[in-house]
Amino acid sequence: MRKFSVILVLVLFILSVFLINFFGVKLGSFEEKVLVESVTLLNTKVNNDDLVYIRVNKADFHFGYKYVFEYEILPLNATNKTVSFGIIAPEEHEGITISNTGVLTYNVEQVIDIRIIVRTLDGSNKNDNTWLLFR
Repeated sequence: MRKFSVILVLVLFILSVFLINFFGVKLGSFEEKVLVESVTLLNTKVNNDDLVYIRVNKADFHFGYKYVFEYEILPLNATNKTVSFGIIAPEEHEGITISNTGVLTYNVEQVIDIRIIVRTLDGSNKNDNTWLLFR
């Protein structure tokens, strides 16, 4: 019985050395995931009715007009800082698109005020939204 136990331990040791060398040891796989605590659109203002907006000079508008939204994610050491952008209003916004990098493009002739949202994709479900107003 004692001889069997020694052989079993020896076989398990050799097998474990082989498996560790073959598959490797992933020491970084136990890193703590840091979730986003807030995402904030920058350059916004708030009017007397608590409307959050970014004002754009109407004279600058033209077909193909682009506006790039800037945002900040906290904490700075968040593991996944990926966001997505979307258009909330108006519901009919054909010809107006927004990329996941925050580039809003107007492929329409008329000026349309638009409300956008930015959402985190790390599972924390943080978001911010604002109106882009042409005045």
